Amino acid sequence: MVTQIQLGNLFTSGGKQVIGGGASGIDTEALVKGLTEARLIPAKKLQDRIDLNDKKASSFSEMRQILVRLQDASNFLRNPPGVGNEADNIFNYRSANVTSNSSTSASSYLSVTVQPGATNANYVVDDITAIALAKKQETGAFVIANQDTAVVSATPAAGEFGAGTVTINGQNITLSAGDTLRTVAKKFNDVSSLTGIAAQVFQVSPGQFKLIYTSTKTGLSSDFNLSGAPTVTADPSGVLTNITFATTQNAQNAQFQIDNVAITRESNVVTDLVDGVTFTLIQDTNAAPATKLDVKIVPDTEIIQNGITNFVNAYNDFRLFVSRQTQLKSDGTPQEDSILFNSTTMRSTLSRVSSELSRVVSGLTAGDPNRLSELGITFTNYPGDNNDPPNPPTKNILTIDSAKLKTAIESNFDSVRKVFEFDFSSDSNSVQVFKRTNSLSVSDFTMNIDPNGLPPTYTATYDLGAGPVTVNLTATALSGGTGYTLSGQDGTALAGLVMIYTGSATSTVNAKVSQGIGDRLFNTLEDVIEDTTGALSVDESQLTTANERFQTEIDRINEQVDRYRERLLKQYADLEAAISKVNNILQSLDAQAQARAAA
Repeated sequence: MVTQIQLGNLFTSGGKQVIGGGASGIDTEALVKGLTEARLIPAKKLQDRIDLNDKKASSFSEMRQILVRLQDASNFLRNPPGVGNEADNIFNYRSANVTSNSSTSASSYLSVTVQPGATNANYVVDDITAIALAKKQETGAFVIANQDTAVVSATPAAGEFGAGTVTINGQNITLSAGDTLRTVAKKFNDVSSLTGIAAQVFQVSPGQFKLIYTSTKTGLSSDFNLSGAPTVTADPSGVLTNITFATTQNAQNAQFQIDNVAITRESNVVTDLVDGVTFTLIQDTNAAPATKLDVKIVPDTEIIQNGITNFVNAYNDFRLFVSRQTQLKSDGTPQEDSILFNSTTMRSTLSRVSSELSRVVSGLTAGDPNRLSELGITFTNYPGDNNDPPNPPTKNILTIDSAKLKTAIESNFDSVRKVFEFDFSSDSNSVQVFKRTNSLSVSDFTMNIDPNGLPPTYTATYDLGAGPVTVNLTATALSGGTGYTLSGQDGTALAGLVMIYTGSATSTVNAKVSQGIGDRLFNTLEDVIEDTTGALSVDESQLTTANERFQTEIDRINEQVDRYRERLLKQYADLEAAISKVNNILQSLDAQAQARAAA
């Protein structure tokens, strides 16, 4: 007969402290946990899918970063549309080679810097008979302890400044009795941007100091004279009366010749002679008057090669990423880290990128290079490495024959750039390209533009091999009446091409176009990484939507399980109460039986 109550166990369930099995001895905690966990299995599976989607999103993010780098590298090689973007086109970068016909280095006489977009050219600089100089005047010596000694007096002696106001080049400078030499220099310098004259304290020997005054610019127009007019226009207090100024250097203009044309400038830094080219004169050639300096403005092959190498490395990073994402176990199933193994976006992007890199560029001159392999850039297989993370064996990465690429750039520069960039030329200065896509499929065409017809007509004629085809162009007037945009219509060989025509007369324009690998790859990647409609954005959005849906379902299941747990706890609590009552009855009966036996 049961004659005592079981103490049971204390546990937490659903955030509540619960005592179970007190009367029955049943492990209520284990039963509730087992039953509720069974109900949670669907939620755990959904959470696993969320976790996998999070890993996919992280991998997509890494893929996006790699493709952005590849697109950026392509952008520098593609001749971006627009104006004033020379610095965005690596083929527009230039370097200047300066050589001398004498034993003295050219760098002793001249340095040349070049901005992107400058014209490739050769110049001869000679007869540097004068370099631009700034005027210099100095005071007599101040015999003083240091430059913090007073040199201004209300009753100045010889060699002292007088207290008062002096007007120099229209600017008032006021000195006060007791001003030190350092203070005098500062007061002149405070207005030097307006007077064009700067002051500097020199200690010429222990206990002897001078003020050196120098024009802030070189050239004759910056000449000055502190001994009187026209520089000093008013000195009623005699501020400078007792100061003697000696000219130590006269102002002069630079004088030299370039291609036998005499040039005069007030500065040694000449920026307005040739667009995009800065000539800096260092010293004259008077000691060697026969000196000639040859200046060659040429493509900066080092920067161009670095840009192409960066492009290749960016592609290889993507190719290795795909290899890591598609690794298989020995049984032929994807490895755990191959998160994007089934991603159609990743695989289709690789296919499209590889196709563009293998492309033969159309519209180029016969005999010129028209593919990467002809520049020394070829596909090869990579054996793998032990990097962190390790890269598995990978097919079709790119390698560069640097010597072959350098030779190609130096010997056939224009052809090399056309392998990468978009090139458009026409016999009209009124037409330029505003936008283009990979839908363009023609190499030359003729436009007939008649904005003054009734109605106006805008057509283009091309031949893809089956005979001439004439199609309409869509014309849209630019604001301000400055011309039109002319767009190729969908379904034609000019689809995606948008040109700006700034003329107003009826004209016929013959145009040639080629679209290199860099430009096509940039456009291809835009379809993948564009922030809202790109393939990666669509995939990432789908993952987010799916996770939100899964989380909603998980929350619903959790709510159901919480209610189920509450029912179980109540049922077991009721069971415990019933058993407790039975135990109480049994104990009472047992007590009565013992009492009768004792009687």
